[in-house]
Amino acid sequence: MRAWHLGLSLPALAALVGLSAVGDHGAARAKEREKMTVTVADLGVVVGNLGVPLGTIVLARGQVAARDKDAPAAKEDEGAVRFVVTHVDGRALASPTRVRWDHGSVPGAAAPPPAGQEVEVYGYETGAFEGAPDGTFKHVPAFTTTGFHFATRFVALRRK
Repeated sequence: MRAWHLGLSLPALAALVGLSAVGDHGAARAKEREKMTVTVADLGVVVGNLGVPLGTIVLARGQVAARDKDAPAAKEDEGAVRFVVTHVDGRALASPTRVRWDHGSVPGAAAPPPAGQEVEVYGYETGAFEGAPDGTFKHVPAFTTTGFHFATRFVALRRK
């Protein structure tokens, strides 16, 4: 098992754990957590939903989730391919973890398999803030978006 030195203060570490847990669940989970201020200078290594630092290339095993046609789709899920990861670098995760499959941001990246098919793929988890913050529509015409939140995705490089 690898140990990671984060180089963070305890408050910054607590905030980052909160941010990494938001990933797939968006703003709803973020509101459940106590808000904490973290400056950019406090950031060291951010650990993603897969349990490794964002930007670390891993071999992930899992399958693409079938879309539930009866469930209402959240705006952030429109067109998203959900990859349910069960193993990272041969290690079983404590529970399956859903991440967005991204194959469009890197030329030649791996396209997702059909829903339900088991796949092993090299790639990395990355993240960014997305959506529109409060007050946006005071300055521009309203448009369909999600609330401002931190989200992660899995950049699928190539299948094993």
